Amino acid sequence: MKHRFFAAMTALAISGTTVFAQGQQPMGGMQPNMMKMGGPLIDVPIVLKDAKVVFRVDRVAPSGDNSFTLQQMSVLSDKFRQMGTDAKVVAVFNGDGGFMLLNDMAYNEVRKSKEGNPYKAMIATILAKGVEVEECGMTMMREGWTNKQLLPGVKVNTGANLRIIDLAQKSYVVLNQ
Repeated sequence: MKHRFFAAMTALAISGTTVFAQGQQPMGGMQPNMMKMGGPLIDVPIVLKDAKVVFRVDRVAPSGDNSFTLQQMSVLSDKFRQMGTDAKVVAVFNGDGGFMLLNDMAYNEVRKSKEGNPYKAMIATILAKGVEVEECGMTMMREGWTNKQLLPGVKVNTGANLRIIDLAQKSYVVLNQ
């Protein structure tokens, strides 16, 4: 149920579909023509002046498709830009989610594939949108990975748990997908 709700909200966010209550004005970069498109009636419009968010990606999605979390990062980054929100978004990958940041050669070896990393384009997209993408150093040590095996632009932190604590102490909101 929760996954369906987030999937529906993602679809709405991607399409820009929003309906405003009578007398309510479009906010946060939303266009007036969106009111004609149908969709939910928004009772609690939210426009953030600033936001600090950390996504924790530490497992394979139950459906086996981890791209949902990457889509959420991309959509949220777009919404922040549309609303004019001064946002900082960090993505911390570790454990069973750590493989998503491997380059093609390392991904093929680890995942027993010949297709390369299917997440690399989405990772490049969120990096281009200003999301800071980090791999857990502890996961890398456990798996025997090196920095050279990571996608371009990925940083390595001391450890995911320590980094999440660090960001929480800096007032980041933690989103576990």
